Amino acid sequence: MKAGEKRRQDILNLVNSIGIVAISHLAYYFKVSKVTIRTDVEILEKEKKLIKAHGCIKSLNLNEDRDTLQFDQEFSFLQKQNFEHSIKTRLALAALELIKDGTTILLDAGTTIYELAVQISKVKWQNLTVITPSLPVCELLSAVPGITIVLLGGRLNAKGKCFIGEQTQTMLTDLHYEQLFFAVDGYHIDYGLTTHYPDEAVLNRQMIQQADKVIVVADHTKFARHAKHKIVDFSVPDLVITDDGLHPDYPKYFAQHSIALKLVH
Repeated sequence: MKAGEKRRQDILNLVNSIGIVAISHLAYYFKVSKVTIRTDVEILEKEKKLIKAHGCIKSLNLNEDRDTLQFDQEFSFLQKQNFEHSIKTRLALAALELIKDGTTILLDAGTTIYELAVQISKVKWQNLTVITPSLPVCELLSAVPGITIVLLGGRLNAKGKCFIGEQTQTMLTDLHYEQLFFAVDGYHIDYGLTTHYPDEAVLNRQMIQQADKVIVVADHTKFARHAKHKIVDFSVPDLVITDDGLHPDYPKYFAQHSIALKLVH
């Protein structure tokens, strides 16, 4: 497959995973000019594979009346790492303010939570314990003085670079932590918190049950979206940290369900 064909396929996969993507974000993500991206978009639109709108593209699977999208697929950790990176950094810095030395936290897998781990690695800690199923988080924080790592092993999800399954759940059983920081693939008023993987949904539920405080850290593209497997109901998290691109209805929904909201600008 030629470079242009592969990029167009990747563009199509990306918009079908997210729903709406700005042209400028695509240019940054693929490290090509906006002119190149617009050419790709025109080709895909002529092939009736996506919808071109002002400054962005939309998935054919997007239901704009309800602003929902049923995800078709999941991207790998490496594919997602650079997407909306500046937003992930801002979210991570906001989450970092909540972490106190001398506590135990659980960092779930995912690129937004990994960015939180990056910010944690820059702080001088005396005694912070981090529980995680994430290989990249473990590798990064294991070299930081003052941090004790508890890695939840089990069956490796190669795409997500994390452990899932019954062994991971068993290792988690006897652990307690003050804060759980996790991201979701979808957060929807009707469908709740969702993920692409059934085993991950089970593990996330267990993580939530054993946490004193449940904190969702996710960029605005995850809201009004849903993936295949439900984790918990909409009202379960204690706090949501997201950016100011959040769907306009969601601050009202969070207030109605007594969920604290921290918008990062």
